[in-house]
Amino acid sequence: MKRPIFISYSSKDAKIAFHLVDYLETHGIECWIAPRNIASGHDYTDTIDEAIKSCNGFILIVSNHSVQSVWVKKELTLGISHQKNIIPFKITNIEINGGINFMLNNLQWIDATSHPSEKFPEVVDGLRRYDSTIVDSRTTVQTSTEDRTAKKHSSKESLAKKILLYGGIATVLVIALLLVLHPWRNEVTETLTADSIPAVIDSASTPKQMAPTTNEIIKPTDSETDRQVDKAKANKERLEKEKAEQERLDKERAEQERIAKEKAEAEKTAAEKAAAEKAKEAESSSTQTKINSKAAAAHKKYTKALSLFNAGRYKEALTLFEELKVEGSTESGLDSYINSCRERTK
Repeated sequence: MKRPIFISYSSKDAKIAFHLVDYLETHGIECWIAPRNIASGHDYTDTIDEAIKSCNGFILIVSNHSVQSVWVKKELTLGISHQKNIIPFKITNIEINGGINFMLNNLQWIDATSHPSEKFPEVVDGLRRYDSTIVDSRTTVQTSTEDRTAKKHSSKESLAKKILLYGGIATVLVIALLLVLHPWRNEVTETLTADSIPAVIDSASTPKQMAPTTNEIIKPTDSETDRQVDKAKANKERLEKEKAEQERLDKERAEQERIAKEKAEAEKTAAEKAAAEKAKEAESSSTQTKINSKAAAAHKKYTKALSLFNAGRYKEALTLFEELKVEGSTESGLDSYINSCRERTK
């Protein structure tokens, strides 16, 4: 079983990384790249460590993003610790310093800063230096493609031959079916039968009634006449029953419509009556509210007049008592207070 090539990259360079993976895999080189090859629910750290440990090569996509990525640095450290063949693929023109430069300073780089995709064949050549079977994989892929193309053409030719064969068989069957079912065949058969086979008259059988000539008039028998009369009578009775049934249905429909109309009118009348009663109640309630409000105001004025009277302010009290009298107040002792105030204000 061939082991895949591990691709280490920054997530910000995912586009070029997956472009490289597509190129390699079309040339028969299997790749391992995160997160594509990490199954759901699996731990990233353990899965990546196992992938690097079992890979057949390590491609590091070097850019200003990857040299600052903690994950890339960890993956590169694992690749070196597992003694993997590492190919740095540089896609941005930057100066590499620090730890990554220390780990990669003795390796041959692939400079792809101008047109990265044009340098993909160099990646294949670099992998081939470490694994000679990669050439065979590319040749095998091309050969397999040619074989599939040849098989496809052969399959098409075989299908065309089958279509021609089945088409010919179908044509023969249709012609045979037309020969069997065509009307002129029956006419020819009947003509041959009438001309070549003599009629046999059985003397022991009952003589058949000869067909009447065109000059003869066929009169109906009494039984036929009776049947015709009975049939006409039955048709008349059927029509009368259908008419009676239709009339009955019309009456029922008319009665249902009348009942529905009366019900609707009754509901409308009841609704109008209820609305009128409600309006009357509202008016009565409003009137009573006004009366209560007026009575409350009158009582308030009466109380104030009593207070003025008790305070000896008879003239002011007289004015309020007289207003209450004009308004029709029914407060008790109103006339007595009016007379008392008049006497004391003289």
